[in-house]
Amino acid sequence: MSNQSKYIAPYHAVCITSNYEFVSSREEMKPIIDRLELDIKVAINFANTKLPVKLVLLSECVIQGFPDELQDMDPLKYLENIAIHIDGPEIERFKTIAKENAIYLAAGFRTVKPEFPDRYFNEAILFNPKGEIELQHYKHSVLFPTEHSATPHDVLDQWIDLYGDNLDSFFPVADTEIGKIGLCLAMGGSYPEYIRGMAMNGTEVLCRMGTPHPFDGAFKIQNQAHALNNTLFVVGAEVSTGTVVPNSSPVGMANGNSHIVKYDGSIISESVGGQGDYFLAGEIDVESLREFRISSMVANWTKDLKTEIIRKIYEKQILPPNMYKDKTPYNTKGYIKNVLKKQVELMIERGIYTPPSSSGWRDRIIGANLE
Repeated sequence: MSNQSKYIAPYHAVCITSNYEFVSSREEMKPIIDRLELDIKVAINFANTKLPVKLVLLSECVIQGFPDELQDMDPLKYLENIAIHIDGPEIERFKTIAKENAIYLAAGFRTVKPEFPDRYFNEAILFNPKGEIELQHYKHSVLFPTEHSATPHDVLDQWIDLYGDNLDSFFPVADTEIGKIGLCLAMGGSYPEYIRGMAMNGTEVLCRMGTPHPFDGAFKIQNQAHALNNTLFVVGAEVSTGTVVPNSSPVGMANGNSHIVKYDGSIISESVGGQGDYFLAGEIDVESLREFRISSMVANWTKDLKTEIIRKIYEKQILPPNMYKDKTPYNTKGYIKNVLKKQVELMIERGIYTPPSSSGWRDRIIGANLE
């Protein structure tokens, strides 16, 4: 079998930074999609003047906002009114947008999976220029403790039964005409291991979707590190503002510093932030990445991984799996008390964390005052 790949000409990737609207029903999503469609058309019109736009990235929960987190919403209420279905009209609109603009379009949604009743997931979807779903990725680590989306780890046994127990089961990658694309949602990119999983499954262009205050500074640092450490491009669409209450003024959620990072960690393009909707574009040259990966003696780091000793880091379980086996069991207060506090205590018990020398530190462990 030949390993010869098809030539990929340089192209523009576009990040759309948009004002979030926190919705209370699916009916409120249609005008948001209308606005995003216009944003995409405008961005393509301008960015196409230099290089053809082949990839457009929106952010996490882009048509829903984060009302479940802000209101500590009952998961069943969210499922009934806001979480969307993969065969629903909202997803069909995004398929049409991708097809009409002849682009790969990535966006994040909170979705229903019929196989997992009484839970919903934070899902990233890549649509192809034919108007089809090319790739689905599920967030691995949510914004603890307020985000109540389930993750594959929360339903691990069921997930493995349905989808297997390999890299494709947890770190799927799409082998497309514009390169091998992986997806990452917000806090999932705060853990290097999840991005390394994408890299080890072949990702060349990683699309990462937003992260809120107070972590927006970390978003850029992390993405530069991910690009450098894994020798890949990172296209990062950052969160900016949100309309939390209908007809109110937008409030800042993060700095809107979207950016595109080259595989050596350097910034190709970045936005300066602001309010409302705006875009940036940057060049993706997959051929140069592929050439660098095969010719560099040092900076294609993954070829040198010493997996036998790395395994030792993860031999002991840390966060228990299957916590959402039958339903979403915790609200914010319950998660702090029953999960986060115990995780800190576990780190202290194992000698990984050393408590401070000042007295009364046990009373300052996360959730100690909830006893």
